[in-house]
Amino acid sequence: LAACVQDQCLHAYYNFSSLQQIAASLASSGALVQAAESWQLPPSLAVDLCKLALFDVCFLLDDSASMHSEGTRRRDALASILRKAADAAGRFDNDGMEARWMNSDAPPQFGQIRTAQDADRLTGMCRDEGRRTPLGEALENKILKPLVLDKILARTNTKPVLVIIITDGRPTGSGEANDKIKRVIKETRKKLERLGEQGYR
Repeated sequence: LAACVQDQCLHAYYNFSSLQQIAASLASSGALVQAAESWQLPPSLAVDLCKLALFDVCFLLDDSASMHSEGTRRRDALASILRKAADAAGRFDNDGMEARWMNSDAPPQFGQIRTAQDADRLTGMCRDEGRRTPLGEALENKILKPLVLDKILARTNTKPVLVIIITDGRPTGSGEANDKIKRVIKETRKKLERLGEQGYR
C-alpha cells in the first residue's frame, strides 16, 4: 500500500497511520486469502489487489452497436471483466464501484456496484443499441465531471479515482473529432492541477 501511494503520488490522501488502519482492516477481514482462492492466484499476485482499497473505482462501459459483433463474445467479455472487478472491489472496498454506460443511462441504483450480482444486473439491462462510441464525451460528462471534479469542489471526495474503460474499439461520432479523448484528459489534468494549487485535493 505504501509503495502504491508513493508510485501514484497519493500523499494528499494517505499517511502512514491511515495506511496501517487499511492494512489491518484488510488483514482481519481475510479478503486477501479469499481473493487468492477465488481467483486461483498465488498470494504474491493477490497482494496487488489490495491496492483497490486506496481508490474509488469507476467503470465506463461500451454499449455501442458494435458490441453485437462476434455474436455475444464482446458482451460476454465485458460482463466477465465487470463481474470479476466487482468481486474484487467488494472484498477490498466497502464503497463498491461506480459504473456508467457510454450511451444509455441506467437508473442510479444500478450504477453502484458492490457485488458480482450487482454487476450481472447492470450488464443484463444493457441492449447495446448506441450507434456510436462517444468515449471522450462520455468520459467527460459521466465520469470526470460528476465523479471527480464536482466531488473535489464539494470536498466530498475521500479517495483518488481510478477510471477503467471497457470498449471494443476507438471513439466514433461527430463529438469525438480532433482526438476529444486526449483533449478531455489533458484539460482535466490542468483543472486538477489548478484545484490542487487552490488547496483542493
